[in-house]
Amino acid sequence: MNLDQLKDIVAEVCTGVDVDGITEDSRFEDIGIDSLDLAQVIFAVENALEISIDPDILEEVVTVGDALEAIQEAQR
Repeated sequence: MNLDQLKDIVAEVCTGVDVDGITEDSRFEDIGIDSLDLAQVIFAVENALEISIDPDILEEVVTVGDALEAIQEAQR
């Protein structure tokens, strides 16, 4: 999964979030995504890619780049 694909999922799950300015360095809390929203985004990613992401890793996910790393790790 790449940044654009993740941004598409964020746009679907978190209506009202401006995804145009999202970069890998963007912190989820700074773009208006709280822990519940993030869990929904991860759930949508897991369904879309048919993967399972370790829930313990999610506690360490702070930025969009962190999420991409967790997703890529789960895809291996």
